[in-house]
Amino acid sequence: MTRVLVTGGAGYIGGTAVKMLLAAGFDVNVLDDCSTGHEDSVDPRATFILGSILDKNAVLTALNGKENGTYLEIGAARPDFMSNTNILERLFNWSGISIEIDGNLVNYFNSQRRNKCVHGSALDADYCQMTRDAGLGNVIDYLSVDIEPPENTFAALKRIPHDKLKFKVITFE
Repeated sequence: MTRVLVTGGAGYIGGTAVKMLLAAGFDVNVLDDCSTGHEDSVDPRATFILGSILDKNAVLTALNGKENGTYLEIGAARPDFMSNTNILERLFNWSGISIEIDGNLVNYFNSQRRNKCVHGSALDADYCQMTRDAGLGNVIDYLSVDIEPPENTFAALKRIPHDKLKFKVITFE
């Protein structure tokens, strides 16, 4: 069973995502600082972790401080602001591929980062081809999924052929 880390899972939107992921058969961990959500609203089938995604150590801890890992990032947005993959790339020498629908953000990303960002819709992407082209293999250390609205984040996660691509850690933001 694939484990997913849902950030903000104690709030309304995150809580809805948790229920959708549990119903789809994922093992769910919830990371939330409860600044707007409530721990008692987290589905009891999920594991709750009090903390913040702004604490990069939370993601690094989930990845065991691994160096030279691999990632797939769905919804790259800003390559330098609140980006887990930026830290992994710059400080831990990770390789990966990102996808972003906004062409201006893709251009900015590619001017700032070593690893490539491709322009496209997360709902139409061929993830097997993307990871193959990036030389990542079929077992990838980290999948970050963060697009708007949350229903699209879930749709993108479901679109990934989990029988062909395996992820050690997934964050669902």
